[in-house]
Amino acid sequence: MWSKVKAVLRTLQARGPLALRRAIALESVTPTDTAAWFRSRGYAPRPVESI
Repeated sequence: MWSKVKAVLRTLQARGPLALRRAIALESVTPTDTAAWFRSRGYAPRPVESI
C-alpha cells in the first residue's frame, strides 16, 4: 500500500508539506490494498454487523 503512495509522490516530484498534501493520491490505494496491509500486520478485519 505505502509503495503505491510513494511511487505517486515520486512521479509527481512533490516537495514540501503543501505540495505533499496536494499530491497524496489515496485514490490510487484501493480498499483491497488497505485490507491486505492490515492483514499483513496481523490485524484481522471484523465482520460488519447489520443494524
